[in-house]
Amino acid sequence: MWKQLLCLLVVIYPATVMTKTNELMTIAMGEVYKDRERAIEHGIDLEGDLRAIYSNAGIDSQFIFLPPERAIRSVIDGEYDALDMRLATLKTEDQLLRVNVPLASINYYFYASNGKFYNRLEDLKDEIVVAFHGSRHTNKIKHYKRIYFVHDLEQAALMLTKNRATVWFSSEPKYREAKKRFPQIKIASPIIYQSSLYHYIHFSKAHLFDKIEASAKAYVNDKKKKDL
Repeated sequence: MWKQLLCLLVVIYPATVMTKTNELMTIAMGEVYKDRERAIEHGIDLEGDLRAIYSNAGIDSQFIFLPPERAIRSVIDGEYDALDMRLATLKTEDQLLRVNVPLASINYYFYASNGKFYNRLEDLKDEIVVAFHGSRHTNKIKHYKRIYFVHDLEQAALMLTKNRATVWFSSEPKYREAKKRFPQIKIASPIIYQSSLYHYIHFSKAHLFDKIEASAKAYVNDKKKKDL
């Protein structure tokens, strides 16, 4: 009887718990994630999340920090095995496989220092808008005639506080960084846009994809239950 039960456990157990592999995944991380305390302050503990996801999948992981665009290119070229957490649009890269579990989201708002609040995009028709050059989300406001593009956070904040612009369109993490130096800048709209962020792996690691995705789903679901 006990021998039969033991045999049954040997058959069932591997199906419910991910077994340890001999794989080591090197994950390229943008330098923005290097300061964990700052990342956690922004509501993202990506290194901790990925360590847990890979550990639960039975896969060892290590991290290397690079400039953001260099991190993307290094994984596309196969230099490293996986990429931190990026927008869904990277799925167009043939060398990358997107783990279809949103690990975080970034909210985009309008910000102002003039006390006004903008409920709709249409409310910007008489405003001077500043946004970051090259941002993928500025297409939502690009039809406004008076819009200026800048390259860094300080430029945007100074344009707003010096009254050269009345509205700044940006992500919440950028705002949190700016308000430390420019506390007069406030959120001036409901959420205008929300962008989900996903983990990517190089296609050469496709044999691990199902394990990683299943572990990510379980991890995210568990976090949601804890937040209830």
